[in-house]
This record gives sequence, structure tokens and C-alpha cells, in this order.
Amino acid sequence: MLLEVKARILIVDDEAGSGYALKLLLELDGYEVIIAADGDEAFTLAVAEPPDFIITDICMPKVSGLDLIRQLKAQPALSPVPIIVISSAQFDDLRQARELGAVAALSKPIEYEALLGYLGVKSSLWRRAGQGGTENALSG
Repeated sequence: MLLEVKARILIVDDEAGSGYALKLLLELDGYEVIIAADGDEAFTLAVAEPPDFIITDICMPKVSGLDLIRQLKAQPALSPVPIIVISSAQFDDLRQARELGAVAALSKPIEYEALLGYLGVKSSLWRRAGQGGTENALSG
């Protein structure tokens, strides 16, 4: 029996260990996950194949998480994709992420159940709004 993929998530984190730990947890919960090491790589991946969600850090080399949010929100095809920020950055950076369009800004270390809550709520709302991107996306 094949597991149905809940959604496709792009994780953006320059700390490989953090990104891969979160990837493993999300895959065990039925999500398809891809990883980018910085905002530049994330933008390229998102343009090539838009994800259903983006989870990003703020403090990264090349293109920061805040700059990534600005770039994504400027693209009509990517603007509706929910972005969740997970970072050890200062409160002002987390607040700015929300102002730029992130649906949530969580401080590290995060509670995994809280993250799943955001994914579930946004998935449900996005599906009802008819904005699902791929055939298998947002089905769970």
C-alpha cells in the first residue's frame, strides 16, 4: 500500500544537521521534503517546482531568509505558498518575517507538534481556497 503524500515542503537551512533532522521527522509524517542550504538555492528550487510549503531559517549565507521571503512574495506563482520561519534570530527579525508575509515565525528550538499544527491549519485553509498546487498536494 502506497502512502499518500500530504504536501511537498521545501526546507531552507544552512545548518545541515537541523535541516536533515526536520526532513526525517516530516517524511515519517508523510510529507515529501526537499532541502536547500541557502536562500539562493531555495529560490531556484521553488521556481523550478513550487512547493506547497516553505520552512526557512533567517540567518543564512548568500540570501537571508528575509530576502528569500521578499523574492518569493514578488513572484505571482510563488506568492501564495505559505512560509514558516524557524530561527534563533532576534525577535525583531521574526516579527519582520511575519510582516513580509510568513504565516508563522517560530523560535528555535521549536516544538514539533506546533509546527505540524501550522502545516495542518494552513493546508486545510489553502485547500478550501482552491489554491493547491499539485495533484498530491494538500490531500492530508
